[in-house]
Amino acid sequence: MTIRDAYGKIQTAVLDKYGERESHNITRIIFSDIYGINNFMREDIFPGLPEGLNQIIKRLLDSEPVQYITEKSFFFGYEFIVNPAVLIPRPETEELVDLIIRDHQDSNPSILDIGTGSGCIPISLKKKIPDSIIHASDISAAALDIAKKNAIKNQIEIHFYENNILDKSDWGQLPLIDIIVSNPPYIDEKEKNVMEKNVLEWEPHLALFSKEGPLCFYDVISDFALEHLNENGAIYFEINEFHSEGISDILERKHFKNVEIIKDLQQKERIIKAMV
Repeated sequence: MTIRDAYGKIQTAVLDKYGERESHNITRIIFSDIYGINNFMREDIFPGLPEGLNQIIKRLLDSEPVQYITEKSFFFGYEFIVNPAVLIPRPETEELVDLIIRDHQDSNPSILDIGTGSGCIPISLKKKIPDSIIHASDISAAALDIAKKNAIKNQIEIHFYENNILDKSDWGQLPLIDIIVSNPPYIDEKEKNVMEKNVLEWEPHLALFSKEGPLCFYDVISDFALEHLNENGAIYFEINEFHSEGISDILERKHFKNVEIIKDLQQKERIIKAMV
């Protein structure tokens, strides 16, 4: 089987499920990230085994995200290891990181990322604000294992904590900081029936859904911020656009200053920032 034949085999197998454009993109990623092949029309012998190719096709047809198959995702120009223990980094989260960088690139803040997952947020912040001191927490030991591997991969020093932010007795192990950032679980469990299969069946529910309601984490983290942010400290949230007003109300009720709702490039209300 030639490289060209193997490429055509994958693309044809997933064409009906993903459509022409997406099947091409998926096949390109598979060949580049797994086999190191960027010229798909070559008539050289395909270096992979047929059974391996068949297994990849099966996983794609089962709606498994291609990033979990390649165990690789890119965020803010950096490469990250991903698996089903962590969410796949989203483009809108890059806008959250970019905002923090623009607001604080001329300082050396201490930053805590709550619910770090793959570690894409704190690692990217440390890359762009080298003099910052970065902390990251997550309730999932499996997620922290991936985040630690990504910190090593990207040659970044991060202070990691296995921590349940909803349990106030866990707060004492976390430091005082200048900035809190969080992209917490904010999807209501009632929304499961309208979610895409590749997200619902493969990405970690712990990082997606809040059993206590979509505003729970924002309420608790804002209380934590009042105790752990230094003077003139700032908090940044990624949010569900449908709950922007509710989260803003929480922050204002707790007397945060300069509460601001920010739209993303798709003109969706996706970020909230505020100061103590």
